[in-house]
Amino acid sequence: MSSDAGARPRSARLVLQCSPSCADVGGLWWPHERFLTVELPSLVGSWPIVEGHIVGVSYSRWDWDDHPDLVEIPRRRGLLRARTLPPTAAHTIALAMLDGSRTSLVVVAPDATDDAVAGAFERLAFASPRPGWAPRIGRMSRASRPR
Repeated sequence: MSSDAGARPRSARLVLQCSPSCADVGGLWWPHERFLTVELPSLVGSWPIVEGHIVGVSYSRWDWDDHPDLVEIPRRRGLLRARTLPPTAAHTIALAMLDGSRTSLVVVAPDATDDAVAGAFERLAFASPRPGWAPRIGRMSRASRPR
């Protein structure tokens, strides 16, 4: 685990796919490592406010080396509740929002190659649930952006 006590959190490598009204959101998350307690704060901190306030998560336990029930998120009161998803939901994290809605993201393995991430990005773009949807990149570093 590469968490330094005073280190500034890294930006989340996150791609959102949003309808024109942004009422429905899906996307792709490429964490830097396999520790949810390290990665979740950057995801929550990078999450666009217009997409909702994250109050809980459900995750695939096979994607992570730790399996927390609660995660501390800097600059937030209280702990974020974390639950596991059924085995059929591999490579997924579901975000529960304050308004009761849920958003699912595909989790790309931290050690995935740039080509694998680019392929996942393309599948996300072409798997749009309805016409008019397009992927948009949020806080994804240049080095990690699919080419």
